[in-house]
Amino acid sequence: MVYLLEFSTTKFDDDKLLVIEGMNDIQKLCKFSDGYALSEPISKFGWTFFSIAINSNLYLGISEKFSDVIKKTKGNKPEEKFGNFISDFFESRGCKIRVKLVDEEI
Repeated sequence: MVYLLEFSTTKFDDDKLLVIEGMNDIQKLCKFSDGYALSEPISKFGWTFFSIAINSNLYLGISEKFSDVIKKTKGNKPEEKFGNFISDFFESRGCKIRVKLVDEEI
């Protein structure tokens, strides 16, 4: 199973580097490697959109490692809480992006 996070930004070049660095740090904390893949960006109306596919092992690792923080994150549904947690994580690193968990693929 793959989980898909959709990112939107107005500063793609800067934010892309921060996202990659952040995802690599999350993987290290969760003791995983090769747990995600970035899509090609699409730009429209000054915004750039791209996605990150997260494999189920990394998703579960993040959910377990940060379960206390995710529970306290705003949102009603688990996918909203996870997306908001990831958004808050990147924002705390100076990355001004919007993140949404948009899909689960089998």
